[in-house]
Amino acid sequence: MIAAVGDSFGLLLAARFLTALATGAFWAVANVVATRAADPAASSRAVGVVGSGAMLANVVGGGGGGGASG
Repeated sequence: MIAAVGDSFGLLLAARFLTALATGAFWAVANVVATRAADPAASSRAVGVVGSGAMLANVVGGGGGGGASG
């Protein structure tokens, strides 16, 4: 929201930086949780499932958003 209503480049840059920081922290935690939730032998598969879910969400969400907008 800040980036959408901001009127200066500095505010946009700060909002993008904070968003990137939060996104990086989320993915770091998501991968650790996936690794610890799975058996030791399946930890790499769990990280793969997390990554696959992220890619699938981009494809489905992007297509759905594009279709909903007209």
